[in-house]
Amino acid sequence: MSIGTTSLALVDHTSRFLSTSLGRDKANRFVQFFSKFIAWYLSKVGGNPDTIKRLSALSATLSQSRKLMAVGRQLEFLSAISKSRAINDPFLRYATILKSVALMGWLSFDTIQWIHGAGVLQHPDIKLVSDRAMKWWLASLVVSLAGSLYRFRINSNKLALETSSEKSASDGANVKALYRDRASITLAIAQDAFDILIPCSALQYTSLDQGYVAAAGTITSLIGAYVQWRNVQ
Repeated sequence: MSIGTTSLALVDHTSRFLSTSLGRDKANRFVQFFSKFIAWYLSKVGGNPDTIKRLSALSATLSQSRKLMAVGRQLEFLSAISKSRAINDPFLRYATILKSVALMGWLSFDTIQWIHGAGVLQHPDIKLVSDRAMKWWLASLVVSLAGSLYRFRINSNKLALETSSEKSASDGANVKALYRDRASITLAIAQDAFDILIPCSALQYTSLDQGYVAAAGTITSLIGAYVQWRNVQ
C-alpha cells in the first residue's frame, strides 16, 4: 500500500471517527484534561502565567461544552436499562441497570451545572449540585468496575477450560476470541480505575495533586478514543 493510499485511508477513518458524537467527545475530553495537565505542569516549573491562564480557560470551556453536548443522553441509558432484560447473567444484568441509573443521575446534575454556568438559571448552591454529580459518576464507575472484574473472571474460567485439553481448529478460534475479549475487558478495567480518581479528588476523598488527576483524565480519554477508533468501521 502506497503512502498516499495510507494517508487517504487515515484521513477517511479520522473523518468517520469525528463524525460520531462519541468520537468528538473523546477528542474534546483529551484536550480538556491534557490542557489542564500542561497548565498544572507549567505552574510547577514557573511557566508563563498568561499561558497557564489560557490553558485553564480552555479546559474549563471544554468541560462546559461537553456538558451541553451530553444533554439528552439519559435516553441512551434508559434504552440500556430496557435492553438489559436480554442479559442472562443476573449479576451483569443488575450491574448494567445500576450503572445506567447512576449515569442518568450524573448527567442530570451535569445539565443543571451547564444551565447555571450558561447563565440561563442560577442555582443557589451549585457546589452541592457538583458534588452530587460527582457522587453519581463515582457510583457508576464503581459498578462498572465490578462488572468488568466479574467479566474478567468469567473470561479467565473460559480460557482455562479451552486450553486445558487438546482442541480442534474451531476451538483455537474460540481461544483467540476470548483473548480479544480479555483485552477489551482489561482496557475497561484500566479506564474505570483511572477515572475513579477524578470524582474521588473532586469530593476530597483523596488528596491527590490535581496534576495526577489531570493525567488520569488524559489517559482515560486516550483509552476511550482508542476503543471508539477501533469500533468505527
